[in-house]
Amino acid sequence: MTIPVPIHPATNPSFGIGVAIVTLVVLAATILTAITLIRKFLHHDSSSSSNGWSNAAPDVDNPSSFMAAFDAGRLSKNCARRKKNSRV
Repeated sequence: MTIPVPIHPATNPSFGIGVAIVTLVVLAATILTAITLIRKFLHHDSSSSSNGWSNAAPDVDNPSSFMAAFDAGRLSKNCARRKKNSRV
């Protein structure tokens, strides 16, 4: 008696290669996206810290510092006015 040979569906060897290629493409895209995002965030942080504290604009949101600067300007104008009046 002979045992019938089991019939296997035809396997497509290119299917495994296709899965490997798609996996590599998805992995490469993920790595490139991660690198791009990391560079973007690091570049953003470095540009804000490279401005330095000396180039910062005066803080007008703080009322006390704004009023102190305003008073200093007013005092210097009054001092200049007094010097002018004393000459006359």
